[in-house]
Amino acid sequence: MSYFTGTIYSHAEKAYTNLTVILPHDSQDRPDIRLRPGVKKTDRPKTVILLHGLLDNATSWLTRTSILRYAEEFNVAVLLPEVHRSWYQNMAWGQNYFDYITKELPDLAEKMFRIDRSPDSLLIGGFSMGGYGAMKCVLTCPEAYCAAGAFSGACDLKGLVSRLPDPDLAGMERDVAAMFGQGGTVPGDSDLFELAGRCKKELLPPIYLCCGTEDELIYEDSRNFDKHLTKLGISHRYEEWSGGHEFGFWDQAVERFLAQYAAVS
Repeated sequence: MSYFTGTIYSHAEKAYTNLTVILPHDSQDRPDIRLRPGVKKTDRPKTVILLHGLLDNATSWLTRTSILRYAEEFNVAVLLPEVHRSWYQNMAWGQNYFDYITKELPDLAEKMFRIDRSPDSLLIGGFSMGGYGAMKCVLTCPEAYCAAGAFSGACDLKGLVSRLPDPDLAGMERDVAAMFGQGGTVPGDSDLFELAGRCKKELLPPIYLCCGTEDELIYEDSRNFDKHLTKLGISHRYEEWSGGHEFGFWDQAVERFLAQYAAVS
């Protein structure tokens, strides 16, 4: 297993941006690496894009979870991009972060690292703000992914904005203005509840949602999004277990996500 942390130039962001890439290829034959059940050795492993939260960056998954070990055990390549506090938007006053994640990043990674970004091999997931980002990506571009996951996903952005100012969301008023303009209204293409109603259900890949029962920030929002998808007839899996809005929970969540959707048939 190899990992590389550095910078790439993004035309969507019009700037250099940080990126960490994890590649499992060189450790597949190590005797001390045991692949998880259902996972096979392959020269073309699946690829997982993991998105960070509001207070984090491209290194958070690497430094605060067991993603390096999971990449080996599930035989997946992992992309860890950085989008600052953008909520994965093409911003009114800022850069086109949504285009970067959905279009430019997979293209660059395929060319530079020879990863598999085909629709039947590309997964996307994230925690908190990153969970919102993963759902925005899959509901907007369902044909691009084979699975998507939101771990304690901040899926009700409109609801969060309505609660501002909130001590748990310090500084987000400025983020909202940068994303959507001075009025700060969340448009339909950034409201996951509305996006879910618009999308073509038959194109959607498997969707995984989870939240900790002690997550005071977004527990009710997560349950409401689960109920909304159920009402719309959108197939998905929702799980909850003891935990808060923190990396101990997200480490368990990404392991469960990979166990369900990363196996190569």
